[in-house]
Amino acid sequence: MSQLHGKQLRNLSTSLDKLSGTGLVSFTASAVMNFTQNAKLTTANTNIVDGIDVVNKNYVDSVASGLEVKESVRVISLGNITLSGYPTIDGITVSFGDRVLVNGQTDKKTNGIYVAAAASWSRASDMDQPNEINGGEFVFIRQGNLYADTGWVATLPDSQMGTIGSADIQFTQFSSAGVIVAGDGLEKIGNTISIKDTLAGNGLTYTNATGIMGVNVNSAALEINGSDEVSLKSTITGARTFSDYLTANGGLDVNAGLTVSGNTLLENKLTVSGLVDANGGLDVAGGVIATGGATVSGFVNLQNNLSVTGTSSFTGAS
Repeated sequence: MSQLHGKQLRNLSTSLDKLSGTGLVSFTASAVMNFTQNAKLTTANTNIVDGIDVVNKNYVDSVASGLEVKESVRVISLGNITLSGYPTIDGITVSFGDRVLVNGQTDKKTNGIYVAAAASWSRASDMDQPNEINGGEFVFIRQGNLYADTGWVATLPDSQMGTIGSADIQFTQFSSAGVIVAGDGLEKIGNTISIKDTLAGNGLTYTNATGIMGVNVNSAALEINGSDEVSLKSTITGARTFSDYLTANGGLDVNAGLTVSGNTLLENKLTVSGLVDANGGLDVAGGVIATGGATVSGFVNLQNNLSVTGTSSFTGAS
């Protein structure tokens, strides 16, 4: 077997970019290895066995976090599935040999990491023995419509540590770096979720100086089933139904009918281009203008003018 000595390396006329091989590289006790600032000593081995094994930073970080990192899986199943064949999980159809984190079985004892196959799935070799599940096992999910790029950690009571098949196995989400997606009306820049700039007269408006959000709704329908409070003056286009209390702190313009099942409390003017139907009372500090008639089944408290064009019906104290 040929050998390459340090003296030969020192006498090379050109720099040595790479030294590789399958044999053993050994150094004497007095040998010194010097690396430049950007040099790296890496290893592809993740099965750390001996106390003198070289490890990389990822392994050290995982141990420092109290985690035991398992090989990543393709997808995670959070619902009860048949552990055979090639089902579609989280939008991904698994293939032969795919590692799958099963975490939604009715019988939690059957949760864990499996390898997909046409017939019955088998537990993955790194989580099929009692000493391979003690809580703190970390699994990274690579794909999926909802759970791609998320991390999950095994949690189980101390009394059940080191058991496979005879005790419940459960994973909880540990991380989800980079998977937050801004929904409608929002935008994501870095780690910040903000309200999108909206077209004039449409969508949400946030005033940074006062910390108040206003709303101008031009959609065809708006139905709110809980108590609602509107700050600042708002304009609503289209018939609206509120199944509970409606409070507007800055006035409310409705360009069609307005139906409120609870009390209506407005600290400014109410202008409605259609029928006003208040089943729980009407309390307006700035007057009411209703061009389509008004029906109020509860109390009426108006601190300014009332102008109604159309049939009116008021039942209750006024």
